[in-house]
Amino acid sequence: MAKQIGRATKVKIICENPQSAAILEKYVPGCLTNPLFEQAYPFPLKMILSQKELKLTKEQQKECILEIEAAGLEE
Repeated sequence: MAKQIGRATKVKIICENPQSAAILEKYVPGCLTNPLFEQAYPFPLKMILSQKELKLTKEQQKECILEIEAAGLEE
């Protein structure tokens, strides 16, 4: 049984799925084209969204996670 993509999913898996990648790009513009963002691949989504360098509010972090989880995508 496949796992649903969500807050604990590694960023690499999110970036490999076109639908979840589009949602991530909406909240973190340019992340998919920035080669340095690949350093985030081994980490869970929730951890990366909370990085102060991204300048996301807690509400934006929550919205991104909820939108990805609501899409019902599987790893």
